[in-house]
Order: sequence, then structure tokens, then C-alpha cells
Amino acid sequence: MTANGARTHCKRGHPFDLFNAGYKQNGWRWCRQCAKEYNSRASKIATSKGLCGRCRKHPSVIGLSVCEGCRQWKANEAHRNLRRYTNWRQNLRLEVLRAYGGKCHCCGESNPLFLTIDHKNGDGSEEMRRNHWHQRGGYPVWALAKRQGYPNRYQVLCWNCNTGRYRNKGICPHVVKAMEASK
Repeated sequence: MTANGARTHCKRGHPFDLFNAGYKQNGWRWCRQCAKEYNSRASKIATSKGLCGRCRKHPSVIGLSVCEGCRQWKANEAHRNLRRYTNWRQNLRLEVLRAYGGKCHCCGESNPLFLTIDHKNGDGSEEMRRNHWHQRGGYPVWALAKRQGYPNRYQVLCWNCNTGRYRNKGICPHVVKAMEASK
């Protein structure tokens, strides 16, 4: 018999590749696709018998396919995932702001609550269309900036300067004021 570590496919012919191989603590591999098929069949059998489709032990709640304990676990897990995702987004935002200097390029504001990322060339809507984003700005821009190694086409502006630039045809009112004062 061949050792599990030397096999390239599971018994049903699915490949042990990067996406399909799961590993136990003892180093033993298992096939994710076979496990998914098995769990799907076992869940259908359990629900047809009136048992919870997740733990397959306790009776399911009327109108649901899971028991009360699994329902509460799922609700708590969703809450934990939301918290984890929120923390990830906040950390990504702060990391990108730090990478671009951590203060407004125009007025010098450094409070992170007031700062945002701005497209220097004013091509944010074009980038949104090109990347098929359904929301404007936010974490897709931060993630893209990080993934691309913080390219020079972005800059940090405070919300006032960013909005002022938008409403004043690409020129911040601070810059206009400085130009008028120097005349």
C-alpha cells in the first residue's frame, strides 16, 4: 500500500492539489471534495429523519434544518467573522495611510479619522469601471494599492481637501487660496 503522502490523487480520483488537499494534525491528507460530498449526503439523510443537518444528533428546530445549539453557534460565528473582517479592513486602511505618509498632502491633517486615499489624476471612476467595483472607493482601493506596492498614482488627503478638489475641478481650495495670496 502506498503511503498517503506519496499519493497524488484520492481514492475517488480527485487530485491532491493546493485547493483540494486538507491536512490533519498528524500530517495525514484528506480530500476536500470527497468530504464535501460525504457531508452533503449525510446532512440530507439527517434532515430527512428530522435531525440537525449540521451535527446530525439533535432534533432540528421546526422550520429549520438545524438544531437550536447549531443555530446559535452559526449566529455567533457570523458575528466573530464580521468582527474579524472589520478589524482587517481597519488595519488595511491604517497600513495604506501610513505607506502614503499618514497626513494630508495638502493641509497636513494627520488624524486618521479625517484621512482618505485620493487618485492624483482624478481617474477614480475610471478605475472603478475598469475593475468592475460596485461601490466607490473604500477597501477595494486600499487593497489594490497594497497589492500593487503602493503606486504613485494615489495620495492621502483629508476629506475636506478631497471634496474641495472634487468640487473645484481637481484643485484644492487651499492651493487656490495660496496662489491668490502669492499674487
